[in-house]
Order: sequence, then C-alpha cells, then structure tokens
Amino acid sequence: MVHHLPNPLALASEAQAGLTALDAPATAAPPRQRPRLLAVDDMASMLEFARVFLSAAGYEVLVAGDGAEAIALLEREGGGVEGMITDYRLPDCNGLDLIQEVRGRWPHIRCLLTSGYIPEDETARIEGELGVGLLSKPYGARDALAAVGRLLEAAPEGPVLPTRRDSAG
Repeated sequence: MVHHLPNPLALASEAQAGLTALDAPATAAPPRQRPRLLAVDDMASMLEFARVFLSAAGYEVLVAGDGAEAIALLEREGGGVEGMITDYRLPDCNGLDLIQEVRGRWPHIRCLLTSGYIPEDETARIEGELGVGLLSKPYGARDALAAVGRLLEAAPEGPVLPTRRDSAG
C-alpha cells in the first residue's frame, strides 16, 4: 500500500501560521502547568509537525521514533506524561500493542492512535472494544488539537473519538 503524506514543509507552515487563540478549541487550552505529550512515529516529518503545532499550542512535547524508544523515554521520565499519540505502524511494533503496554504500566497516560489506513474490522475493535481513539492521517493541526483536547479530558480508559473532520485543518 502506498501512503500519500503531506509535504512536511507545508505541515510545519500550517502549524506555525494556522494556529491562533481563536483556532484552538477551548478544550485544547492547556492549564497553567504545561501538559506533557509523547508523540511516537517513525516518520521524522510527522514528529516535527506534531512537535511544532503542539508546542505552539502550549504543550511540552517529547518524541520517539519507535515503540522501544517510547518505552525507554517513559521509563526515564517515570511515566510523567499525560498523553501519547502514536502511529499504528511502527518499525518495531504495532502502535496498538504499544498503547496496551503503556496502559498496563502507566494507566494514567491517555492514548490516541493515528494511521493512514486501518482495516474496517480492526477500526471497530480499536474504537469499540479497546476504547482507543483514532485520528486519520494525514491530519491537520486543528483536527489534532481537537483530538488532543478530548484526549486529555477523557478518562484514561475511555474512548477518545474525533467528532468531525475539520476540512480547514
């Protein structure tokens, strides 16, 4: 399968130019202490995009290129992040397996799965049975910020489901 992903320069530009106080949903506004998020993706351009737009929105962002790096980072940080956004396909593991390991070790961490393609039967299982929210790639900064806002409001074991696709994002 061939994935057509957005140009990383366009993504960074969108993240820097497209975010204003009016654009960010009220639920995504971080409290006084900056929430820490972990972004996990094997594509450097996606990690940079996430780092740029989430930092611009007031979050502290840690990044990892695969599951092992994510777990090592969480161990070093004592699980000190509020949320994790991970790609479904990682070089060393499935993002869903990573989420299950993180939930088992650090149940307070809320998790969101991103992917350009997940089979329909797997989507139903992920959202329904496992209660993991999905964010479809390619995504814009507005979509992702809205999903992160809902992610941080939700109970760690509850579903985090994007409610609409923001065509401007």
